[in-house]
Amino acid sequence: MGAEFQESVLANIHANGAELRGCDFRGANLEGAVLSNASVAGANFSDAHLDNASFQFSNLTKANFTGASLRGVNLRISLMVQTIFSGADLTGCLVYGA
Repeated sequence: MGAEFQESVLANIHANGAELRGCDFRGANLEGAVLSNASVAGANFSDAHLDNASFQFSNLTKANFTGASLRGVNLRISLMVQTIFSGADLTGCLVYGA
């Protein structure tokens, strides 16, 4: 189990290459966050606000994005195995090579 960031305001944070496995970001504001080359495997982003964030080249294995807002998010060349996007808004997402 990772750190807990529920309901936190982390907009525009730059955490390239961060190790965030199993962290809890439920309901957090991560709009514009840069999490490229990061590992968020098993992290919980349910109901989080991630508009225009970047997960390029990241490991999203078993991450949970249920009900999250992912408008314009960069998911290019990310590893997504058993990743959950139920009810998430993926409008304008970039997923090339994922």
